[in-house]
Amino acid sequence: FMDEVNKIIDSSLKKEALNPYADKLKSYQNKLSAVTMHLIGLTKIDGELFLADATLYLEMVGIFTIAWQWLLQANVANNQLTIGAIEKDFYQGKFYTLAYFYEYELVKIDALAQRLMSENKITIEMNKDWF
Repeated sequence: FMDEVNKIIDSSLKKEALNPYADKLKSYQNKLSAVTMHLIGLTKIDGELFLADATLYLEMVGIFTIAWQWLLQANVANNQLTIGAIEKDFYQGKFYTLAYFYEYELVKIDALAQRLMSENKITIEMNKDWF
C-alpha cells in the first residue's frame, strides 16, 4: 500500500500545482507510520491496550487513504489540464475537492494521532460496575 502512496507522492512532487499536497500527504504518512509503530509496540505490553482504540485507528487510515486517492485523481486532472482537455471545469473541480479534503478532512488525523499516542487508558480502565 505505502509503495503505491509513495509513487503518487513522488509523481506529485514533480508538478508545481500538486507539490504542496504531496508534501502534506508525506507528512501525514510519517505521522501514520509513527502511530502504527507505537501501537505495534503496545502489543508487547497489553493486547487489550493495543486494540482499545482500533476504531479510531481505522478512521485515521481511512482518511489517509482517501487523501491519497484525491491526490491520485488530481494527478490525472493536472495531466489533462496540461494537454488542454475539453472538460476543463470537471478537472478543475478535482483540484478544488483535493484542496477541500486536505484542508478540512486530512487534518483530523492530527487529533486522532494525539489520542492514539496518548498514555491515557481511559477506555480500558473503565469499571463496568460504574454504570
